Amino acid sequence: MKTLLFAFCLLAGPNLNAQIVCDTIYGSPETPPIYGHNFDAFYMYFNDSIVPVLQECMKQEDTVISGLVVRFTLDYNGHVLDVEFLRINAGEACKQRVRERFMAMGDWSPGWVRGEPVCSYAVWPIRCLKWE
Repeated sequence: MKTLLFAFCLLAGPNLNAQIVCDTIYGSPETPPIYGHNFDAFYMYFNDSIVPVLQECMKQEDTVISGLVVRFTLDYNGHVLDVEFLRINAGEACKQRVRERFMAMGDWSPGWVRGEPVCSYAVWPIRCLKWE
């Protein structure tokens, strides 16, 4: 019986890998979040990981994606909690594939308020006439 109770406590106990829940998400923290150490890191990730998906989507959907606006929700450790498309001319399947790639991004530095890391949004408008 003790073994069964111990096993239940392990299974029902707190999940150490649980996602962080933010009580407050700052839209404009004093120090905004940034990917990598500079803007070039974001665009390098975008070109290497997102552009191939966009190119495939445009072929499959016979459409042109000339730009997108993405809003990232980041926790106080810089992990991506959510990705929302404020503007993108793509089907739901394409949006899902692009979202998965954005969710896999690491290396974010979180936003800061009064010397403390905070949960925050990062909005990235990305425009291009041709993804090549």
